Amino acid sequence: MTIREMPESWRFVVEVPEEGSEGTHRQWDVTLPDDISLGGIPYRLKSPLVVSVDLSRSGEGVRADIRLVGSIKTECSRCLSTLEVALDENFGYCYVPQPDDEESDDADLSEDVMVVTRIGKTIDISQVLWECFVVSMPPFPQCPEGCDSIGPFTTREEGEAADPRFQILADKFGSFT
Repeated sequence: MTIREMPESWRFVVEVPEEGSEGTHRQWDVTLPDDISLGGIPYRLKSPLVVSVDLSRSGEGVRADIRLVGSIKTECSRCLSTLEVALDENFGYCYVPQPDDEESDDADLSEDVMVVTRIGKTIDISQVLWECFVVSMPPFPQCPEGCDSIGPFTTREEGEAADPRFQILADKFGSFT
């Protein structure tokens, strides 16, 4: 089964540190049994995704520093060969309580500021972590050493498909050169 949206099992809740304390650190090793499909490109976690979250208080707000480390298997967008891509991404978010006054509705907040109804003892960061994970995926993965793209100008011999999975089409329709 291919995952196209955040799975129900993707739940991450962290404790909010007390004002004046050192902060909170949490780490998870995440595995997904199925492929993830984003923009038609399949991705699979090759190793567990290590999710590290550091929370610290900043006045009424809470600062979250997020790091994702792991590796994925995907296909090259040019030649369709399997390749491994290392992930090591850092993100920063600030959770702030929703102000009481009406003037605050017009305030411009940057995309890394998350407005919550109130800051309690815990914060559910599941949606933010899923967004970070999706943004970490390379949109057009390519072989690091370069490769031949699939198309009429490849350097392959006459009648040979650029990828073995396309050999049946090459046998039926021939080459485009």
